[in-house]
Amino acid sequence: MTFSDRIETLVGSYPYGTRLEQILDEAARLLIAELPEAMLMSFASEETDDGTNGVSVANKRIVKAHKNGYPARLIDETLRSRLTNTGEPTPVYYVLNNTAYVKPEGGTITTISFPNVKRNDSTVSGWPTMLVDLLIERAALLVFDLLMVDVREGYGTSVTLPTIPTAPAAPSFSTTDATEVAPSATSVSALPTAPVYTEPSLDAANTPPTVGALAITATAPTAPATPNISYIDATAATVAATTVSALGAAPAYTKSAVALDFTEYDTYEGEEDSEMMTAILSRIGTQLAEKETDIKDEINEFQKELVAYQQDAAHKIEQARATLQEALTDAQASTDVSVRNKAAALEADIQEYNLKLSLFERELALYQAQVDIEIQEYVSDLDRLIQLYGAESGIKVERYAALLQNARAKFEKELAVYNAGVQLNNLQAEITAREAAQTASQSTEVAVQNKARQLEKEVQEYQSNIARYQSQLQAYSEQVQAALSNQNVVTESVAAKIRMIAFDKERHEQRYMQRFRAFMRAFYPRKSYTIQQHAI
Repeated sequence: MTFSDRIETLVGSYPYGTRLEQILDEAARLLIAELPEAMLMSFASEETDDGTNGVSVANKRIVKAHKNGYPARLIDETLRSRLTNTGEPTPVYYVLNNTAYVKPEGGTITTISFPNVKRNDSTVSGWPTMLVDLLIERAALLVFDLLMVDVREGYGTSVTLPTIPTAPAAPSFSTTDATEVAPSATSVSALPTAPVYTEPSLDAANTPPTVGALAITATAPTAPATPNISYIDATAATVAATTVSALGAAPAYTKSAVALDFTEYDTYEGEEDSEMMTAILSRIGTQLAEKETDIKDEINEFQKELVAYQQDAAHKIEQARATLQEALTDAQASTDVSVRNKAAALEADIQEYNLKLSLFERELALYQAQVDIEIQEYVSDLDRLIQLYGAESGIKVERYAALLQNARAKFEKELAVYNAGVQLNNLQAEITAREAAQTASQSTEVAVQNKARQLEKEVQEYQSNIARYQSQLQAYSEQVQAALSNQNVVTESVAAKIRMIAFDKERHEQRYMQRFRAFMRAFYPRKSYTIQQHAI
């Protein structure tokens, strides 16, 4: 199967086409960045800097550099003008314009090229099958991220409201040509301006906290050199050489990387569903707790190894002491002066080594205490950052929900006031028109009666216009409410899609980390790893 087909099997249908090749290249770069140097050496190649032209490192990762087998350390290129061929005691290298230079007088640069992966490919040249499988899994995680972003940006947060109806012009009723009693002119007050719903704006999203890696500054102590205490030159008696078994290196604490994924929170921030934002913050807190569980496991593993190391050392020392004691007993039983002198020297050597062992045990206990303190400080700082970030984000979500509720309440209140004003104007016009009609009807003049009938007709027409406008205004109000309700439906639909994609990504991420750890155990069985999030 091609890479495109395999990714579609993992994430389902996606609309990226040729953009998938960019995603595959990014996934390959992430894998290469996470692999240890020992593994990268099986893919790497060496190139020689002749001391002048350097080595091109465009689209490559530098694994290491050396000069005649001596490792070169990386320096900033701005320091290159201070270097001389004889002034630097150890080799160094720097990178300028995608070219690496080894000083002094050149050296060797070891690099690994970033592959150019095509979507219709099924292999990567020089890569083992299991690493290609990890590349597919890594690319699928990036596709999940893009799908959530596309769903979020596929709809707007603003509401398209209908056009407010236009109020009818205020009429002027009058009769001026009657010869007898004529009704006076009647004017209806202009209607007030209809209210318009204004949607509040959401505060800018706060920046997620930066979580640094756990750094253990304490250094494990070095076991004292294994002595070779022997007694072989006495003339009266000979005691066999006694050697204490090598104690080996003291165990060192191996830390795990701590990385929290705020992608899902950044995707949802700005939604009206405050309960969803609270659930996401709770999930981040759960991730933090899981990382603390990992750190405690590492501490337990370190302490278990330390106990085993101390027990083994004590056993070896006791065996050596027993053997030396036998030698001392035999030497002290001798009547020869030289044998007794050698026995005294042997006992002094044993006492000196015992003092070194006691000092090493105290240094080892101090190292363990320093590691415990640094881990406790790191976990405390990390928990404080997450709580502060969650509190700030929760306040913004609650504030936006309150603003939205207030905006809707204000619109409904203004609409009620406007309807009341329209009804009042309508009633005033009706009363005035009736009074005018009643005055005109009292006249016996035919012309006046005709004017009265004309006036009544105009009043009825205006009342009809008012009734039509009220109907249009009521329809406008219902359309506004429908638009607001539809916005809630669309928002929930999009949120549901994002939750589904996020759930699929979480399951896929767990499967990816299981495969990644299995692949890495062949090189570092006791080390733990955490993937990094990168944007395309």
